[in-house]
Amino acid sequence: QRGASEHNLAKLFKECDSRRQLIFIDDVQGLLLGQTSLQTSEPTVIAECLRQLKIFKGIFIYATSKIDTLDSAITDACVFHLELTPLTLTQRCLMFAELAQHRAASKLSVDDAVNCMPPDALAALRELNRLTAGDFANVKRRFAAIGPKTSPLDWIEALRNCHSNKSIFLRTSS
Repeated sequence: QRGASEHNLAKLFKECDSRRQLIFIDDVQGLLLGQTSLQTSEPTVIAECLRQLKIFKGIFIYATSKIDTLDSAITDACVFHLELTPLTLTQRCLMFAELAQHRAASKLSVDDAVNCMPPDALAALRELNRLTAGDFANVKRRFAAIGPKTSPLDWIEALRNCHSNKSIFLRTSS
């Protein structure tokens, strides 16, 4: 239905009590694609969002893994930008040690996190350079639901699956 997105967007902003609520839109790229992406959003949707942002007194948060595809007018209209980057190798090793090897990361030195890692696990974690803390949390929840004890190799395989599903737009770090 033509105009439904604009109407729903206006309704969202209007019904938000900016003193007690905030607006959060996840995967906003589905709504507000810019001219540089392969597809573009209707200009009226972007215009409506900008119109609402100008008069909205509350907190507006959006999340995207494809920041480069958003219309630049939307990103320019936001006061703060927070980019969550992938974990460094040391951070990946610390999380792996704590979650997969059941070692207290707080008791490991930064050097121990990398140096005490089994060579095969370290090699895998070097390659998996787009992992985030959320990937480790998702694997932990998945394994908790399965029930039986899991091995570090099970963790590596599950983390590989998370890594392979990452967007090509995500900047990598090592």
